[in-house]
Amino acid sequence: MLALPAALAARVEVPYWTDDYGYCKPLPGLDAGVHRPDGLDRIIVETGTSVFFTYSTHHDVWQVPTLDELESCDMSGATQLAGRTDGGGCEEETDAACMSGATAFELRTPTAGEMYLACGVGDHCANGQRITISVVDELADEKPRVIDVPYWTDDYGYCKPLPGHDAGVHRPNGLVPIGAQVGQILNFKYSMHHDVWRLPTREAFDACDFSEATMLADTDAGGGCALDEDLECILASKGFGLELSEAGPLYLACSIHDHCLNGQRLVVNVVSGAMPAAWKAAADNAAMFADAFVGALLGASLSIGLLFCLYRHCSTGGGPQHGRRALTVPREVPAAPAGRSDDPAHAAPGVVLSGGRV
Repeated sequence: MLALPAALAARVEVPYWTDDYGYCKPLPGLDAGVHRPDGLDRIIVETGTSVFFTYSTHHDVWQVPTLDELESCDMSGATQLAGRTDGGGCEEETDAACMSGATAFELRTPTAGEMYLACGVGDHCANGQRITISVVDELADEKPRVIDVPYWTDDYGYCKPLPGHDAGVHRPNGLVPIGAQVGQILNFKYSMHHDVWRLPTREAFDACDFSEATMLADTDAGGGCALDEDLECILASKGFGLELSEAGPLYLACSIHDHCLNGQRLVVNVVSGAMPAAWKAAADNAAMFADAFVGALLGASLSIGLLFCLYRHCSTGGGPQHGRRALTVPREVPAAPAGRSDDPAHAAPGVVLSGGRV
């Protein structure tokens, strides 16, 4: 396992501080620009933790007094914490060279309590650029039983066109790696346009090579919802629960057509004992995730990626029961998907899944 520097334990990076980060399909009943209808997932940190915001000159950071004002984006009583040039001074978020070397705005959390933060530019708050940070004196030591994986779809990520990538590529490097312990359960909620496969090596993962992959969950195991954008169905579903029974890196991806290449893949670092100290904050949250391109754009390493301790406040209780299974590797590997194209919305001729390159 990767040894994480102790100095990183008190630093948490907020994912793309922009309303263009979130779920990239149009959501019924919402404007086209609304990518995170509930805002960013809540972050829980200990007192003394520094929370960093890297953003372009199109954004800023304000603190609003109450949760009601945050949810309604009522900025009348808000206090500005950082201006448009305080997040690094880059002209565009898509300028990876600038953003990766930018000096982020540092928000210190010296006392316990709730902090409600939003962008005050235009309609960004209403489009999802808002977050709650819960500051506690000490994080609990108990590990969460269930870790919710974010939207298991290639349409989850950074929604602006990314230079050098096709329009449908929202997470060029996949999801940010998740740290977990043996005995925990990964919960996947997804529509019938997706599935879950285990790839044998990092090389196969990077190339989206399913030739020796093992299917863990088919298209109907994630909840049976017809569409990804049916949030009511997705959030209410029990999902597919994958119990982690062995230590080591776990490489997971969707096999449907070009979804893996577009970012629907995840590395899970599973340990048998206690997690490294820098994972402590994340151990008390239902999930720790963000877009993998956040790590690249912010110049973050795997170590930084593992510090995204986000709590999915929209998750439903009860834990995964539908399709729950322990993680084991069958002796007979099922046939690999030969360019499955179950999702007509992702017709991309010429994409090769077996050993393919974009």
